[in-house]
Amino acid sequence: LTSVPRFRDKARAKDVGGVLQECDAFRDDALPPLGIRLEDKTGGKSVWKLADPAELMKEREQKKLEEERREQEKKAAAEEKARKDALNKLSPEEFMAQLTLDDASGTKKYSKFDGATGMPTH
Repeated sequence: LTSVPRFRDKARAKDVGGVLQECDAFRDDALPPLGIRLEDKTGGKSVWKLADPAELMKEREQKKLEEERREQEKKAAAEEKARKDALNKLSPEEFMAQLTLDDASGTKKYSKFDGATGMPTH
């Protein structure tokens, strides 16, 4: 059983063509149902421990849910950034013309604009 962490450590040192991804998949997908926890330690070393397979599978599911939550947060942040970037590209006159009241009615905040400057008058 110690040969698996030893192999993983050697593969890490070489990192040839996706070997690390395969090692991580082996650690995350193949070992938990067998009740084996493979932990990465500082200095590039790994240690294996026996554990309850049900507990390891539960931890794996929680990790996947956390990753999904982070992806959703990243997506929401990217959408918000895109929305803000679009607003920043508007000229001041266009920005003022598209403003609405905060009451969710969709009513425009300003109804009349100065013809020369484009700034709101009402």
